[in-house]
Amino acid sequence: MLAGKTSFLFIILLLLCLPLELNAKSKGSNKTYYIAVGDSFAYCVFDRDDVPPRCYAYTDALYERLKENNPNLEFRKKHFAKGGVTTTSIITGQLLNATKFMKSHSGLIKFVTINIGRNDFVGCSPKHSNVSECLHTKLERITYNLNNTIIPMLKEAGGEGAQYAATTYFDTIPYHDLLADRLIDIYTKNGFKVVDLRQIITNDTICNYTYWCKHHNGHPNVIGSRIIADVLFSKLSSPVVTHFPDSNFIASPAVTHFPDSNL
Repeated sequence: MLAGKTSFLFIILLLLCLPLELNAKSKGSNKTYYIAVGDSFAYCVFDRDDVPPRCYAYTDALYERLKENNPNLEFRKKHFAKGGVTTTSIITGQLLNATKFMKSHSGLIKFVTINIGRNDFVGCSPKHSNVSECLHTKLERITYNLNNTIIPMLKEAGGEGAQYAATTYFDTIPYHDLLADRLIDIYTKNGFKVVDLRQIITNDTICNYTYWCKHHNGHPNVIGSRIIADVLFSKLSSPVVTHFPDSNFIASPAVTHFPDSNL
């Protein structure tokens, strides 16, 4: 009789605890993720004039925009983006880490961005014995790696519920048009939203949007990163936010022209 009462009480306690456990799991499942992969344009470079030095990229700016209407969104780039990577080196490093994480969080990946390819051309300098052949070889390698490995791995891991976007580069390299045109073609055909940085960072805006005039560094600064994020955000299916937190910069939800260099 005592054993029967004990069993009955145990069942009652179990039933009482079950909703609490389910509620805890439900709260945990509300997390979603933004994954950023790529080179230093995705990771960031430090602004040496900031105290302490600040490392800020367009991916950080985009996350700020996305999070305002996706409060449970978490940002992952630390182990998935790295300066100096190429379309070859990223495959066995950051890409494997990123896709492993994405698969282990199936259904929770909402946004994926990538920029890659610029570092592949290291070595194709004007001093190269055959610059044209070097550029052609590297460009074909970029095309093959993106079409056959990088993009398929990202889309398989991220699933159909994620939005995919990419950026090109701009004119601090002699072959920028060749690379940018090819990247736009590749990403567009694979269903990515693409931001062409040549339309944002120009001769008129390069000093205000990058570190080029201060440090001879072509990476976007904080203002440039936010401009890029604004354009990228306008291409994604997400509610529009008209401002950045703690910033005087006012963003436009539908960008038809880019602010001049007086920003």
